Amino acid sequence: MQKKWNQAETLILRAVDLLELKFGPDHPGISDAMVNLGEQHILRHDFVHAEDAFRRALSIRRAVYGPDHIAAARVATRLATVLTVLRKNEEAHRLFVAALPVEEKVLGSESPLYASSLEEFGKLLRQMEDVAQAETIEARARNIRDTLAFTVSADRLGK
Repeated sequence: MQKKWNQAETLILRAVDLLELKFGPDHPGISDAMVNLGEQHILRHDFVHAEDAFRRALSIRRAVYGPDHIAAARVATRLATVLTVLRKNEEAHRLFVAALPVEEKVLGSESPLYASSLEEFGKLLRQMEDVAQAETIEARARNIRDTLAFTVSADRLGK
């Protein structure tokens, strides 16, 4: 958050080295560190390195949890988002199509995280010039956002 990117990257990579040394190259903690590194790269608009970090994180999560686990699906959507920016549309599309049903099932069809993934998928579809499907996906995401805007949490009802 302090935008000390190089220092953050150095610390993340040091954590990865320590985890690899202690637990091996496929430890779930390495996946978490790689997700953090990928997010740092996105903030720096370094999408090529973000792709590398998310690919490693996804590989580990799929190996540890399986391809249909929410931990793998969330990383898959982040990788797909990066691939969209890099115009690797076909692979991004495959990742979204595989991950979105897992997100919907686990997070729920009204989840803000699921809505964000739908929005990113909509961007890809527009980039691929599939406007009709993009509009359908974007409308679904908007509907979720609209529903959330009028939802009051239970703890706020008593106030």
